[in-house]
Amino acid sequence: DEPTGNLDPGLSAEIMDLFDQFSQVGVTVLIATHDLGLIARY
Repeated sequence: DEPTGNLDPGLSAEIMDLFDQFSQVGVTVLIATHDLGLIARY
């Protein structure tokens, strides 16, 4: 829940990149967030 809620933008991007890497190898990633802008970028 809100995995990037208290992180600065740079670290948020790193976390989202990590989740994207998981997705690329077939791991299902489910994220709950209110930050629609962040989700739209990924």
